[in-house]
Amino acid sequence: MKITLYGGVNEVGGNKILLDDGESRIFLDFGMSFFTKNMYYEDFLQPRRTNGIGDFLELKIIPELKGLYRKDLLEKTGKPYEEPEYDCVFLSHAHLDHCAHASFIDESIPICCGETTKLYLEAISESSNRDMELEVLRFLRDNEEISRDIRTFRSFNKIKINDFEVKPVHVDHTMAGSYGFIVENGVKIAYTGDLRLSGPRKDMSEDFIKNAAGADVLITEGTSLMEKGYERAYPFEEGKVNSEREVEERCMERIEGHKGPVFVDLNFKDIDRVRTFFNIAKKCDRRFVVGTREACILKYLNMDKKLDAPELKDVKVYMKKKKSGSYCESDYYSWEREYMDSSWNAEDVKREQDRVLMVMSLYSISELIDIKPQNGLYIHSRSLPFDDEQEIDFRKLENWIAHFGLEQLHAHTSGHLRSDQLKEVINAISPGKVIPVHTLFPEGFRSMCDGLILPQVGKEITV
Repeated sequence: MKITLYGGVNEVGGNKILLDDGESRIFLDFGMSFFTKNMYYEDFLQPRRTNGIGDFLELKIIPELKGLYRKDLLEKTGKPYEEPEYDCVFLSHAHLDHCAHASFIDESIPICCGETTKLYLEAISESSNRDMELEVLRFLRDNEEISRDIRTFRSFNKIKINDFEVKPVHVDHTMAGSYGFIVENGVKIAYTGDLRLSGPRKDMSEDFIKNAAGADVLITEGTSLMEKGYERAYPFEEGKVNSEREVEERCMERIEGHKGPVFVDLNFKDIDRVRTFFNIAKKCDRRFVVGTREACILKYLNMDKKLDAPELKDVKVYMKKKKSGSYCESDYYSWEREYMDSSWNAEDVKREQDRVLMVMSLYSISELIDIKPQNGLYIHSRSLPFDDEQEIDFRKLENWIAHFGLEQLHAHTSGHLRSDQLKEVINAISPGKVIPVHTLFPEGFRSMCDGLILPQVGKEITV
């Protein structure tokens, strides 16, 4: 068995893990490498769609592999198309650093994912306006919509791909419907995907650990590992938060009795965090206000009642000014128009600002100019920056907060294992070999385990 990592090496995200037994080849995740892409691109400088995947290949944002990519994307590069030489791609969850570049894969190669992951991808597809990196489910070719072979699973549903037997096992993460994989084919390989033990469904991660026990090879994330001295200082009010319950308690304490608008920056794909702030809004008699993209996510998640996502009918959808600036239906994309009848705009939020809890990130923060908040509170409820690009954005966010005189609060618990928990997980699984992925500091594993293999991009590991 050969294992090759084409992404996720010395970086957080971009996981692309190839398993090859000589007869069959399967990928575990095929995500976007934000690290490599951000070396060359930014918001207003993007890969050229007219060049297919040529720009991505030239800059090594994706690996140059024969028999993997879509014919229409290769034709624009001048590179020859070859019949698919890969049997399946398994997606652990719908975070873009794990799934986005499956958009480039030949449509005849099956993609297996959890049912909830498919719902998230439907929402992303509907609201992405034909972004070529967000075409995991379907894409346009010669003005014809091409749908992929998407096969969904639930936890413990074993999937046979020739001699590979793949068992998805649910894990707790900041994305509902996240999975790790147990792969057997003469050897037992366990892949964590992304997981945590601090969330409300710790029991799901524990199920994965039990099923992974005794693996010959453990491919594990190590997001939390950082070199000494890497930590950075931020002016947000800090406080140790170790669980989702503590996030809710800390924020409830600050919001309850607050006179003025409350804004929260969160990852809306983290349904546990969304539920936390939705519940706070209800308890504090505030309207929970979300943007159109967030509304689209709720629309799809409401299709799976097991997720217990807030009902779309119980939130207010915020419409930004676009084009004419007069909130005309024609100003908006067709997918946005279905939310207009019950929507709010800046004037509504301004009028009711003492009774709103509004989702607001850096990319919507200019709405504050029209809302004109008085005695506002801004809660940053996501990870603090861990690279220079994110820090630049973070400083811009701070400037907006300072300009409008907003109080600040940081309340977040990670979607990943703490370093002490990572060591406990490795000990509990007791693998023969450990391959770190999704980490900036793979050397940090040296003190945690024996049998460590430090991967290199594109270099085969024989097990």
